[in-house]
Amino acid sequence: NYPFGLSGDGYESSLAVGDGGRLYFVARTDMSIDHTRFGGSADTVFFVSEDYGYTWSEEKFIADSSVTPHVLTFGNETVVVIYGRPGVHMIYSTDGGITFSEPISIIGKTLTEELSLGKNYMQAKYSSADSYSNTFVEKVSENSFLIRVQRVGSASLTLSTSFMRRVTVL
Repeated sequence: NYPFGLSGDGYESSLAVGDGGRLYFVARTDMSIDHTRFGGSADTVFFVSEDYGYTWSEEKFIADSSVTPHVLTFGNETVVVIYGRPGVHMIYSTDGGITFSEPISIIGKTLTEELSLGKNYMQAKYSSADSYSNTFVEKVSENSFLIRVQRVGSASLTLSTSFMRRVTVL
């Protein structure tokens, strides 16, 4: 299914425990190359286990991305997924991952927006400093989390800026 393996070259994934022991897992599937040349995918994939990880659902492709996915859970089957490249975005589900919202931008444009500007795939993913953002996420209460976005310059890969936001889930 995945020419370069689940989590690509970075083994970037996240696991969260929901109500009743339900487990939620997200991972990236690509390497930092143009996967379209190899017929592969560059997605954030989502899985659910209802039995503490003994068995897992079929994968659900929830975003085209290639860096640092995070999954958080909140009461009443609310699931939040943060992902990046290009930019950093979040989506949420209020039904335990059956359906997800449209992307909410934290920084930068989505891949669809970048491609609509006439960029090719590699330019869309890697030509902006927003594409070199790393995220760190921490759940801090029953209905909120902190996200720190660290941006690096695309040419020099040196730290250019960092910011933190508190996000409240209603």
